[in-house]
Amino acid sequence: MTHNQRVEPGRINHPVATAIGVLIMIGVIVLGVVLWVRGSSEEVRIGDTGLGAPVPVEAAGGRVTAYPIETTVSTFSGDPLRTTTLKVEVVRSTAIKPCAPVFFPEVQVDASYTAALPVDQATGLPSTSTSSYPLDREVPAEGEARISFTVGPVTQSAGTLAVTVVRPIVVLANGAELGTQSIALATTPEIVQAYIDAVHRLNPTARQEQDQCAKAELAKIDDVLNTSSLENEPLRRLRQVYAVLSGDE
Repeated sequence: MTHNQRVEPGRINHPVATAIGVLIMIGVIVLGVVLWVRGSSEEVRIGDTGLGAPVPVEAAGGRVTAYPIETTVSTFSGDPLRTTTLKVEVVRSTAIKPCAPVFFPEVQVDASYTAALPVDQATGLPSTSTSSYPLDREVPAEGEARISFTVGPVTQSAGTLAVTVVRPIVVLANGAELGTQSIALATTPEIVQAYIDAVHRLNPTARQEQDQCAKAELAKIDDVLNTSSLENEPLRRLRQVYAVLSGDE
């Protein structure tokens, strides 16, 4: 004999219906998370990114110069928030050659940048990867915090000019990430100046002989600039000098 099972009011025993109910519940939860993240992003902003005045950076055997990257994190919430981490993504890195004889008294430059980028041993240039660094800052309620940091390779040959495109990302305590514009940095400014001084020492005949070198390096610089939104002042100056040497200006 078959007995009819009693079905409690509001209870659904069919497996398909149960599965549909579970999916609906998951959808509601996901939608709630998405709306929370969207609402949070409207309360937090990262400002325009710029480059500050040059500052000294401690290095083995002395100091080098760096142009700090500067930005602001703002909140419109009634609660303060904290930043915890600075991520720096290396988009690309290129070596620029000198187009005149250059003498460098040092072999290696090991500088203590805020974000000291790991270097590819094969190329001697910053690796195309993302690295993380501590960044503990408090952003006051309905206020903003100014953030400034230096970026450069943890080590580089004193005879090699590295031009690196980086994209900094500020990470908040709640895990949210605030990305900035991409920036092209020529390191170090001292190496850039050595390149420029060497070009200025060339006599007229030697300058003509170096025009092809200048054209090739100028093309590399322009290629880098096409992938970045900002560049530091030494890179702009070197581009101008190479443009004149190549005959383009």
